[in-house]
Amino acid sequence: SSTDVRVRLNNGAGIFSAGATISLPGIYPQAVAMGDVDGDGDLDMLSSGGSGTVSVLLNNGDATFRAGTSVSAYANYNLTLGDVDGDGDLDLVAAAQNSNSVQIRLNNGAGVFSGGQNVPVSTGPRGVALGDLDADGDLDLVTNNIGLTTNYGNTVSVRFNNGAGVFSAQATTPDLIVGTLPWHVALADIDGDNDLDVLTANNNSTVSLRLNGAATAPTITSFTPASGLVGTQVTVTGTDFTGATAVALGGTAVVTYTVVNATTLTFNVPAGAAPGFITITTPGGVATSSAAFTVTPVITALSPASAVAGSGTFLLTVSGTGFGRGALVYFDGAALATTYTSATQLTATVPAAAIAAAGTYRVNVSNSMAVVGGTSSLATFILSLS
Repeated sequence: SSTDVRVRLNNGAGIFSAGATISLPGIYPQAVAMGDVDGDGDLDMLSSGGSGTVSVLLNNGDATFRAGTSVSAYANYNLTLGDVDGDGDLDLVAAAQNSNSVQIRLNNGAGVFSGGQNVPVSTGPRGVALGDLDADGDLDLVTNNIGLTTNYGNTVSVRFNNGAGVFSAQATTPDLIVGTLPWHVALADIDGDNDLDVLTANNNSTVSLRLNGAATAPTITSFTPASGLVGTQVTVTGTDFTGATAVALGGTAVVTYTVVNATTLTFNVPAGAAPGFITITTPGGVATSSAAFTVTPVITALSPASAVAGSGTFLLTVSGTGFGRGALVYFDGAALATTYTSATQLTATVPAAAIAAAGTYRVNVSNSMAVVGGTSSLATFILSLS
């Protein structure tokens, strides 16, 4: 029932004597973590008893402590420190058993914590551990979940960091099954394959070990539709899409995409995309579609849009979307010598013989000579008498 945190000092031979006693009114400390949170080279202390407040105790450099700015966060039985947002200081990570979450509070570098995220996990997180589980250079988190007194838990929740201290669950198996009432969790490379495995100490006198396997390379089996305009939603089917880090269409990056689950991914055809193959990149490798997607070309502008009949050869610039390498501009049904500038621009030489007579002429773009076909609708070009 004590509200004190007591420090015991080591004489260097493993013999400890009394040090400072810090009183935390209204808090019955059940969790404590040590780390240099204010960047002055000594170890500070954070302590909590699940009251909704974490006390920050700053070291004076002589193992006596002064009160810092307390943190609004729950840490019923466990809290830890780690640089989760990659800015070089230690952030607070607290297992909030009463709210089935892990509460992240970010350090401003001076030992003042705020903001962050409350990360949902399974029922009754008793503890939390940090480690780079997916080898992307940032700290991920795992919690050991004991459930409720009426329904004991037997899971470990795994949540991955995006590098900025924002955590999310993978689409498949976000929680691992372990022994009943896992009181403690730890991360270590047990099988010597250079990644962190998960261990829990369970109430039924067992230790559960879950090995971290190498990511499996993704595969693409199909996509639908086979063609479409810029903005069309494409659904890709395959395997092992979880954790996808990049998607491209015809070499053009797809900035926004959705991993629906491990076997389904969706995206909208981006502006500037050309016909081509779909690629999906994950930590396990890169998958490339066996067929190419047809981006239907669209003409948005001609420059010039008119000319005087009989005025001689000129260069026509065609602007639009979905142009593929090898695309041809057609003038009144005749293919022109065409230069590919980008997926949004072509230039073509219109010979003098094609503009000898006044009238309205049809212009269109065909990708038939590109990776995959597709023909635009018609644009009009006007030849006047003067």
